Amino acid sequence: MGTTGGGSVSRLSLARTAAMLLGAGQVAEEPEIRLPLDGPYEDGVHVGGDGRPVKRLRFPTAVEDTPLFWERPFEAAGSSTPKWCTVG
Repeated sequence: MGTTGGGSVSRLSLARTAAMLLGAGQVAEEPEIRLPLDGPYEDGVHVGGDGRPVKRLRFPTAVEDTPLFWERPFEAAGSSTPKWCTVG
């Protein structure tokens, strides 16, 4: 919503967007990610899926008046069984 209080509708073509991005040229090479990451971390320490204390990275964005949170503890990559979840 903008300052007028009204919404908007956009219709986009995935193929046209891809063509536009590809036509824009090369993207600069991304820096190498080295582990462990150096933050910025959330305040507090949480319990990981393996029972050890962990610090979580802060969310990269914020939504006004909406708290962001992790519903589940840390799990090792590839260890979760895929399944549908219902809300509510």
